[in-house]
Amino acid sequence: MAIESPTTPALALKSTRSMSDCFSTPAAQSAFVELLDSLTQLLRIEELFASDLSFDPAFDLDPAESVHAFENVRACLQRVLRRHPVSRSDKALTLAALMVRLAIDMEEPMDREGVHQMIGQARSCLMLAGRDPDAAFTNQLLRVAFNRLDALAALEHGDDRHPSGDDHEVDDEALICAFA
Repeated sequence: MAIESPTTPALALKSTRSMSDCFSTPAAQSAFVELLDSLTQLLRIEELFASDLSFDPAFDLDPAESVHAFENVRACLQRVLRRHPVSRSDKALTLAALMVRLAIDMEEPMDREGVHQMIGQARSCLMLAGRDPDAAFTNQLLRVAFNRLDALAALEHGDDRHPSGDDHEVDDEALICAFA
């Protein structure tokens, strides 16, 4: 006597999973965009502290704002890292979030320098191939994240402008338009 099973055959599930691997979840991208926003806010606060305005007695930026910005970045990192990566895009964004966490959590300048070198070498490995449906948007998110890290590293070294130029406001606007 044959018993009919009400479940979906394993082969059908396997093909469904492979199709879902092609598309990123909007929640993962949304969480990463929030991370980029918080990283941008941290960068702006650090730029203010590094500028000549910080020596002006009228300059009224509380140092606790920098601490709050770091905590906000860490909270956004946790939201990205809590998500289970479903697609290649999600995996790339998760790995990039891990690199951001490494970069901002290093205490010693030599350790931070090493992390920034490692991130510089790993960038191309995270970029998605053009055949991936989410490649363009995910790669733009990754470029913006790496530009923010470059800018933070440049501030740490006392550079006036980061290596990729001062274009982070344009990138944010493009991301908001693309994600909306």
